[in-house]
Amino acid sequence: MGHGGGGGGGREGGNTMERLAMCRARMRCSLVLLAFSLLWSLASCAATGEPFHRGEPVPGKASLYIYVVQKTLLRLDTWDVYLDGKQVTELRGGDYFYSTVSPGPHTILVKVQLFTKLSVNLSADPDTTYYFRVRMEAPGYVFRWFLERVTEPQALSELTDLTLVPGSDPR
Repeated sequence: MGHGGGGGGGREGGNTMERLAMCRARMRCSLVLLAFSLLWSLASCAATGEPFHRGEPVPGKASLYIYVVQKTLLRLDTWDVYLDGKQVTELRGGDYFYSTVSPGPHTILVKVQLFTKLSVNLSADPDTTYYFRVRMEAPGYVFRWFLERVTEPQALSELTDLTLVPGSDPR
C-alpha cells in the first residue's frame, strides 16, 4: 500500500520541477553570455584610433601627451580634456592625445566626473616633451583621480598599448 502511485507521482513532479529550474538557469546563463558578448563587441568597436607612435616634434615648440591607462570594459567612461580653457579632446580608457604647444604657461584641465576636475599648470619649454597621465585609485571603494606628470620612460612603457584619439596632431 505504501508503494502506490502517490509516492512515484511526487517524485516525478520533483523531477519536472528540477528540470524546469535547470532549464531556467541555463536560459539565464545564456542571456548573460549573450549580453556580455554584445557589450564586448560594442567595446571593441570603440577602440578605433591609431596605435601609439611618437608625434612629430615642431622646432621651438613643446610636445604634450595626455593619456588614460585604465581600460574599462565598455570604454563608455569619457574624460574631457581642456588646454588653456578650450576643449581639445575626449579621452576614454586606453586613449592618448598628442599636441604641440608654444613655450610658456599653459593649463591642462581634465573633467573625470560630473563634479571632479583635475588641473595642472605647465610652464612649457621649447623642444621639450611632457607626459601627463590620468590615473584612478579606489582605496576602500572610494574613487580618487589624479592628473600627474610622469617620466618619459614610464610614459613610453604605458603608451605602447594605447590608441591615438581623433583630433590629435600626431605629425
